[in-house]
Amino acid sequence: MNVKAMKLLGTQAVTVEWEGMAVEVQAQPRAFTGALEKQIQAATSNGEGLALLVSSLVRSWDLTEDETPDSKPYPLTVEALSELPIPFLSSVADALTGVLNPNSPTRSAASAPSS
Repeated sequence: MNVKAMKLLGTQAVTVEWEGMAVEVQAQPRAFTGALEKQIQAATSNGEGLALLVSSLVRSWDLTEDETPDSKPYPLTVEALSELPIPFLSSVADALTGVLNPNSPTRSAASAPSS
């Protein structure tokens, strides 16, 4: 096994509830490392910490720009995520915390390992 493969193992499905909406997220908790934690702490000072956390740990989701049938998933880049409401990103971060720490009280009941 190599380090890259180790980080890619074990995605988990998480449902994020926010303001009556549900967003289905595929998270990759093993991508969270000490180095990433330091980057997030540094990015927090310029308001991009939550966006960096989400962009680093979410592999895919069903959040789209609009409700048209051909709408693509909203981009998982720090720049794009920084345009979303902070309370929404906080909800995603809380759900990710539940995946990172399965014993956390914030873990979603809908969270379940996959792959």
